[in-house]
Amino acid sequence: MLTGAAATAPALALLLGPMAEASAAPSGQPSERLVGSIERAVRDLREIDDSTGSASGDLAWGVGLWQSASRVVAQARSRGPVTDRLHTAYIELSEQVGWMCFDARQHPQAQRIYHTGMRLARETNTSLTARHSTANLVASAAYQAAWLGHHNDAAALLDIAARTPELPSAAAAVIGERRICAAGRRHDPDAVLRFRNDALLHLPSPDEHTPWWATWLTTDSLDAATGRAWLACDNPSRAVPFLSRRVEAITLPTTRATASTPCSTWPTPSTGADTATRPERSSIRPKGSSAPSAHSAWPNGSRPCRRPSPAYESRNATGSAAPTTCSSGQARVHANKVSPRPVRRVVAGG
Repeated sequence: MLTGAAATAPALALLLGPMAEASAAPSGQPSERLVGSIERAVRDLREIDDSTGSASGDLAWGVGLWQSASRVVAQARSRGPVTDRLHTAYIELSEQVGWMCFDARQHPQAQRIYHTGMRLARETNTSLTARHSTANLVASAAYQAAWLGHHNDAAALLDIAARTPELPSAAAAVIGERRICAAGRRHDPDAVLRFRNDALLHLPSPDEHTPWWATWLTTDSLDAATGRAWLACDNPSRAVPFLSRRVEAITLPTTRATASTPCSTWPTPSTGADTATRPERSSIRPKGSSAPSAHSAWPNGSRPCRRPSPAYESRNATGSAAPTTCSSGQARVHANKVSPRPVRRVVAGG
């Protein structure tokens, strides 16, 4: 996996603006119906990922969809609003499939997909909407870098994402949430507080100007991110109030929360027992699966989180600093993505 300048170069190139397009023979204009189909497929994929996680079949379908969309993009040389929509959808798809590969611990492939989306944004005269989607993609790439301990890369990527012109408040808040997580991973408590305050300032009520991929973020989400950041800083006492508020916000049962029955037996942190997986990502894993979580061995026993699960947070709100894994043949819950992304999540509880 690339690190350093090689990892951040595609994102840094975005600051230079779009490249001058080489003249080319006219190619097929993408049909509006085809582009609409790709747009819907991106949202459907996110919904599937929220409900089942990055299961092997879902990931294979997502990667196949991304490869097919890549060929469509390569053939679409014309300009216009339909082509702009195609480029935006492809960048959003790159973010989604890259996240799924990252979640499945396929880190080099996730990075390649992220970089491909960034290069498209650089090489085409992308619309403002596409640039905002690119900022989200760069922020997700930064989250991966922070999770893997590449803190300088993560900081550089987040700075680039934040410099996107005319960034909607909701998108700026998403970047702020990623900065909270990155600060926790590098054990920087002052930055955790600073970035939390910044994110709260940018957090608006969702409206027609909010990108669909940013509607998942709420004050409760920032509480959860802050609580996880304090856990990463080895400061569980400061995590408790944030995670407690988050648990209170999701106590009412929902269809998805009811479907994910909590595991009854939890190994203690000191034993290191790990026979299956803990609740993860606020979505449902395939039932009957006994394979360990891709990230069960990561620091603090946690995995990348877009959205934490109620069971995970309620456990940590009681003061446990090290999330552990749950052994059960039941459906598995992710701490990653359920909640108010329009398709991505409206939370496991609200």
